[in-house]
Amino acid sequence: MAKKKGVHIDIETLKKVIKEKKVIYGTDRTMKLIREGKAAKVFIASNCPADVRADLDHYQGISDFTLILLEISNDELGTICRKPYSVSMLSEPKE
Repeated sequence: MAKKKGVHIDIETLKKVIKEKKVIYGTDRTMKLIREGKAAKVFIASNCPADVRADLDHYQGISDFTLILLEISNDELGTICRKPYSVSMLSEPKE
């Protein structure tokens, strides 16, 4: 199976998704959603840990979700999400 590439989006699009959609924050909860096959889109920060990124690449090969690579750090992502902590990953569940 061919390896899927990640998609890049801008910050305004990300803000719109966070405001309009129900998103899941955090690596553990997102990975659980992926393993259950319930993730539609997964957004990851630019400084996401390498081992987590390797897991995502593995699951992307066997699951059906869109990986979106953000060009912002996890601290900035936490600020955009209006959380008092850094966020490395968030996901949008399938409807």
